[in-house]
Amino acid sequence: MLKGKFPKTAEIVLKTIRKEVARSKTLPILTEFENLRWKNSRGYESCSLGMLPGTRSRSPTDISELPKQTFTAQQVIRFYVWFDRQNDAKAVVDFIWPQKKKKFPPKGKK
Repeated sequence: MLKGKFPKTAEIVLKTIRKEVARSKTLPILTEFENLRWKNSRGYESCSLGMLPGTRSRSPTDISELPKQTFTAQQVIRFYVWFDRQNDAKAVVDFIWPQKKKKFPPKGKK
């Protein structure tokens, strides 16, 4: 279950992640600091913003570390505060990258 309402000011960040980052095949894990992060094959941790192509940090804390200056510092901070409050990995992944529900029966077949 998600904690807190997603901040409206961070919607551009969410839309960009949805557009530019594929849904992960694995769920993030809770770190020792109780933040959700994905681990890569080398064991390094990344947040969802750190998975944006061209990002200069796995967990960027400054907008200058992001590939495009399309976000304000406030938008990034609002996203981070919301994301770092979460502890339900599946719920947060489903929220960031919602899966389309299959319609039954498939169209044209009854």
